[in-house]
Amino acid sequence: MSDAKIIKARSDFADRNPQSRKYFAEARKYLPGGHTRTVLTHAPFPLVFASGEGSTLTDLDGHLYIDMLGDYTAGLLGHSEHRVIDAVTAVLKTNASVGGIHPAESRLAKLMCERFALDRVRFTNSGTEANLMAITTAMQATGRKRIMVFYGGYHGGILYFASGAAPWNAPYEFVVAPYNDETETIKLITENAESLAAVVIEPMLGSGGCVPTSAEFAKSVFNAAKKVGAVVIADEVMTSRHGAHGMFDLLGVKADITTFGKYIGGGFSFGA
Repeated sequence: MSDAKIIKARSDFADRNPQSRKYFAEARKYLPGGHTRTVLTHAPFPLVFASGEGSTLTDLDGHLYIDMLGDYTAGLLGHSEHRVIDAVTAVLKTNASVGGIHPAESRLAKLMCERFALDRVRFTNSGTEANLMAITTAMQATGRKRIMVFYGGYHGGILYFASGAAPWNAPYEFVVAPYNDETETIKLITENAESLAAVVIEPMLGSGGCVPTSAEFAKSVFNAAKKVGAVVIADEVMTSRHGAHGMFDLLGVKADITTFGKYIGGGFSFGA
């Protein structure tokens, strides 16, 4: 598309969405970039939605959209799903923020352990936080500092590897391997054998274009990591819904630690 056509398309978009434009201009006074979710950034401004119901969204200008995104897999049940609303309302009525233990905590933990064949579960506020805690756990358990990730991988806003390690990522010692390249990945694991604390891997590169891995690659990586004493961390934030025990289970492998995200919390801030 030519530059002129892009400019016209952006102009038409702005003219069609004056309320979103007005909101965004005001929000930028108080929020860096006008919002708090980097992935939503695009020119000339993102749409602002007033409501959602089922599979549709309504923006501030009254336009109705069919939601083909599903909140990046976090909104699997649709918008304003009555069972989610009823459950959340019931908990809020008992004052969920009590500064102590709530009975629902262990009930959900039991359900997750049974559903995904886990030994125990630790809840977090997001998938990003779950991955950070998993990495820290691996470093403490092994006494090592290097973390293997993959080009195109995404494990949170500060664990993003579209083009390798980025300067805004969390300050770990990363080793970035090519996804689905068994020879090079095993070579890197071997070369870093004495310093490698963990291998963080997705069964499908979600942010990297929804590229799935193979059972052969997964088994080779898992076996090589375990051979050198590194912890295997399976990021199943996007993919755990694909199988009874997650997507890696379908490939015949089991990680040492598995991380989960928002869809388990009904789309709210949640991780495990």
